[in-house]
Amino acid sequence: MERLKMEKDFVLAELMEDEKQLEARRRAEELSLQLKTLEEAQPRLRERAAKVEQEKSLEGDAISGLEDLRAEAIALQTENQLLKRQQVEWRRSQTLMLRLAEDMQKRPPKATPDDEGLDAEEKLEEVLQGNQEMRRRIQKLQNEKEDLLQRRRGPGISS
Repeated sequence: MERLKMEKDFVLAELMEDEKQLEARRRAEELSLQLKTLEEAQPRLRERAAKVEQEKSLEGDAISGLEDLRAEAIALQTENQLLKRQQVEWRRSQTLMLRLAEDMQKRPPKATPDDEGLDAEEKLEEVLQGNQEMRRRIQKLQNEKEDLLQRRRGPGISS
């Protein structure tokens, strides 16, 4: 009886060991199947990752292009404001010149040639000073415009 009991314990131990081995085999087969599935999916995943990287690069280029366009739009707005100011100055100077011409036409001629010469010299001096002031303003506006254009082109680029 004792022998049967020992044999029973031995058989049970072997069966337990066999069950553990069977469980380990099943687990190994499951893992092998999972590995095979992952290996089959790997090329598709690599291809998808490459596509995602390509899309990311294209989007980066598009964003960069948008930033360039935004900077150009800001430069154009600034240039437009400058040109509007210049146009206002031109209109103002044109109005002044027309007034001066009208004033000259409305004034009666002087009696003496010396008086006419002095009056004409004074008017000529006024006109010359006005012209000189206008040239300074125009030069200032042109300098501002050139500065804006230079900034728009970027540093290191000259025309």
